[in-house]
Amino acid sequence: MQEITTINSIEVSSICDFSCPYCPAQKQKEYREVGLMTMEVFEAALGWVKHFCNQGSQLELNLFSVGEPTLNPDLIKMIEMARQKLPFRQVLHINTNGNTMTHELAQALKNAGLNHIGITGHKPRPIAKTIRICQDIGFEYHLSFDPIIQPNNWAGQVDWFEPRYSYPCHWLDIGQVTVMSNGDVTTCCIDAFAQGVISHVFEDITKARTKPHELCKTCHHIVPERMRK
Repeated sequence: MQEITTINSIEVSSICDFSCPYCPAQKQKEYREVGLMTMEVFEAALGWVKHFCNQGSQLELNLFSVGEPTLNPDLIKMIEMARQKLPFRQVLHINTNGNTMTHELAQALKNAGLNHIGITGHKPRPIAKTIRICQDIGFEYHLSFDPIIQPNNWAGQVDWFEPRYSYPCHWLDIGQVTVMSNGDVTTCCIDAFAQGVISHVFEDITKARTKPHELCKTCHHIVPERMRK
């Protein structure tokens, strides 16, 4: 087991306006509570981010997990609050499908302190639109086409291609976690169905430990040797 050292992601929204066959976003409501993160939960999550910043182990923060972050109407305020907690040199970013992106929203995100946008390659028009918006306002971005280039089936949570690659699970190894939209803390970046929940932001998460869970048995990430039974 490994103590928690960093909150890699805060899931400000676990709902999505797309329904892609290779993503579990639409199906996850059958397994866990989904919706938009409240400010109360977000502030509690940021309290732990600040704790790990002070500890020196919080190196970045992504306001994204399984869902579309721009659907949360409090996103700009959340980014402003997160930037106040994070040292300026540390990256604050989101991933988006680009569907709701506008020049006004992108500029507001940048002004609030967001450093970087990851654009997920789902549909050509939203992708092209968001790329041009980022270029117009000088916003750093990158494109991700993983469902095509490096497809995987989310450890069996979706009916998609079996992965042909594997690598050590960095999350388990260093104690990296995601805060889900309802405040649950999970040890896994692809845990759409909340199988790896170990704590909640309203609890003392420093007492929790990352450890392998049921999803690890079917995942292409490799469990660290010291954590194997």
